[in-house]
Amino acid sequence: MRVLCTSTPMEGVVIPLLPIAHALRERGHEVLIAVGPDVQARVEESGFTANVIGPPAMEAAMRAFGDPAVGGAGVADAVFAAAMFGGVFAPDLLPELRRIADQFVPDAIVHPAVEFASPIVATERGIPAVTYGFGQILPPDMVTASAERVAALWEASGLAADPYAGAYLDCYLDPCPPSMRLAGLAPARVVQAIRPEIAGRTSDVLPPEIVALGGRPVLYVSLGTVPLFNELSTFNVLLDAVVGEDLDVVVTIGPNNDPASLAALPANVHVFKWLPLRPLLRHCDAVVCHGGSGTTLAALNAGLPLVLVPKARTSSRTRRHARSQGPLACCVRVTSSQAPCEMRCSPSSQRRAQNAMPPVASPRRSPRCRPPSTQPRSSKRSRSPSVLRRVPAVEL
Repeated sequence: MRVLCTSTPMEGVVIPLLPIAHALRERGHEVLIAVGPDVQARVEESGFTANVIGPPAMEAAMRAFGDPAVGGAGVADAVFAAAMFGGVFAPDLLPELRRIADQFVPDAIVHPAVEFASPIVATERGIPAVTYGFGQILPPDMVTASAERVAALWEASGLAADPYAGAYLDCYLDPCPPSMRLAGLAPARVVQAIRPEIAGRTSDVLPPEIVALGGRPVLYVSLGTVPLFNELSTFNVLLDAVVGEDLDVVVTIGPNNDPASLAALPANVHVFKWLPLRPLLRHCDAVVCHGGSGTTLAALNAGLPLVLVPKARTSSRTRRHARSQGPLACCVRVTSSQAPCEMRCSPSSQRRAQNAMPPVASPRRSPRCRPPSTQPRSSKRSRSPSVLRRVPAVEL
């Protein structure tokens, strides 16, 4: 079988695709990967040839900000996400994916939930479109806004517009642990649970200074790899709050940032552009992150306490769910007041974090016409938290 795999040019979107592509190739299928220029190196490091299509992420974001319909909306708003993924990426990728499909003649297309051109190509060719998730299912208002954006692309192809923008056309591969779901199952014909993928391999070699750490706690700090979220100014605020503590701090600032641009840092702060999480978290005792799905689920898998500093729509949803559900080891209250913010952790937090990660489940069928629920599941919080540490309040 020939399988065309696609991704938008974001690290957090392409990393979950790579193990799927490897699994397909190991089973004898022919795999072709088409991705944006930002993640070409990541795909090639994984052993595949990257067919580069579409604009870089920042170019797409700037074009979305220039859309009159976006106005003053921020990156956390559904209208911006729909403009970027539905109004920029989808029309740019559609002719390139058609060209690749004509040459490669795939039997199926695997694409992320935010890549809306592939479902059109799959429907035109009468082949399955398999959507892979990378965290929560998309917010319903973003899906609706994106469907409106790409409706003309469907209709220009002689097809009836899909009410979900093609995000859940046939099969949905769901990496989100059931205890972490903010809504119900994706409205695809088949929903298959899969294990969340953690960046890197256990055998990956870390820098010697990381391997040498020990003797005191190690804190990992990340704001993801998306340039709109990992501003150096936010890193400076976070690091100012912890550099005086008796711990080592490992920081990844993203491929777009220069470590030398950070404010002067003491010797116990180690800054890199990117590190593989799978081997790195074995050396860490706690994680501070933006609530992105990749880092959050990786920390859960490692049983590490988490401090969430939301920077985007989905990360804010993750933070709210963490506070209400309690499977995350740790939540932080970040304010602009002078009161200290508390980082709390229940005694059984590491066990609960590890138990939140499910094994692969058998497929579950979901009615195609049922929209996802917007109501979070209810759960009691831990009744006996203990204060791990107090850090100064920070304003973000």
